[in-house]
Amino acid sequence: MKHNYTPALTRLQSCSAGALSLLGAFMLSSTCFASVAPDSRKAPAAYASASFTESYAMLSRKVERPGYAVAGRPQGNASSDARPDPHQLLDASLRGDLRLVQELVRQKVNIQFANEDGERALHMAASRGHLSVVIFLLNNGANMNARTIKNWIPLHHAIRFNHPVVANYLLAKGAPPYFRTTDGVNSLEIAETMRNQRMIRLVMNYM
Repeated sequence: MKHNYTPALTRLQSCSAGALSLLGAFMLSSTCFASVAPDSRKAPAAYASASFTESYAMLSRKVERPGYAVAGRPQGNASSDARPDPHQLLDASLRGDLRLVQELVRQKVNIQFANEDGERALHMAASRGHLSVVIFLLNNGANMNARTIKNWIPLHHAIRFNHPVVANYLLAKGAPPYFRTTDGVNSLEIAETMRNQRMIRLVMNYM
């Protein structure tokens, strides 16, 4: 009889040990999951009630992104209202680059800027005969009778460098043919000095 009960007791002990092992494993796994699971009670009310898109936007605003350089765009704290270098306008007017002149004016370049000799963009365009640039500058506020340090106006430049089309346009717009430089010469006398008969006749038509 003793030998018949011993295996039954052993099986009972084995079953109890197995049950305890399963119970311990379950408690351990519950503890692990609890430590990993997010605590929703700590989430701010704004995040709890927000949609996915709104929550993403909230989180994005908290991230500080480093600045990066992109050609032709302001960087860091550079002001978007910064005006372009007015020397670019002088150079573009001298070359007759109308598209660049238009872009610089659109960016609010100082159209009245003068170099060390007192020459402005309109002087530059008139001296090279760039009629389209002259017209555009005048239509955007350029001073038609702006003076250099020697009292030369854009009309004088057009006559001095033999650009009758530009000279005629300026005269027709009201540029003064009698205006004298610091050397005491007016538009007609400049044309006579150059012995330019066509320019002489042109100026005389407005005197």
